[in-house]
Amino acid sequence: MPRPDRRPPPLASPAEVEERLRALCPSQTSEMIALAEAAGRVLWEPVRADRDGPPFDRAMLDGIALRVEDWRANGLPVAGSQLAGDPPLELPAGACCEIMTGAVVPAGADCVIGYEVVEIEAGRAKVAHSEIESGAAIHRRGSDFAQGDTLIPARTLLTSRLLAVAASNGCAMIAVTRRPRVGLLATGDEVVPIEQTPAPWQIRRSNAVLLASAARA
Repeated sequence: MPRPDRRPPPLASPAEVEERLRALCPSQTSEMIALAEAAGRVLWEPVRADRDGPPFDRAMLDGIALRVEDWRANGLPVAGSQLAGDPPLELPAGACCEIMTGAVVPAGADCVIGYEVVEIEAGRAKVAHSEIESGAAIHRRGSDFAQGDTLIPARTLLTSRLLAVAASNGCAMIAVTRRPRVGLLATGDEVVPIEQTPAPWQIRRSNAVLLASAARA
């Protein structure tokens, strides 16, 4: 008995196949997800700064904060301390205060001097050199970006670093492109499940595993 004609039909070109697939794909949509789950997803809407960065004049060193015009060769009395996370002190005239890296610069101070060149004895701070400059070691408010600036453009792949940027701007939930639903169909008379021992003329279904893994990534 003759075998039936099993010749494959004419093949479509790669361009024709791509055109057909694109016609079948739905338009992209978005979804809101928790920021902690957003690594590796694609941002749908831009992330914009909800306030200036930094949001206050910030000390860049551990040391003392003072007014340059108040400085005297015999030093200044220490009028308190400014820790990171504390509300700003009002710096008394003719005094300085100890300050921590990242703390808000006290109102009235215009300079921060690092402990490396500062001596504090009997409640009085002295500096080992006389070069005291206004603005020294102060990270000025808004010097990195202003409120409303775009920090992460839309269509950006979200990395761990960018998630930290979004978190610093209050994005507990974030809009990302919805993942496509992908179906895989492995065909061929020669392929068998991977757990099956193939006959000499058969092979295991490995491409489906490869494609599924690539699609998840």
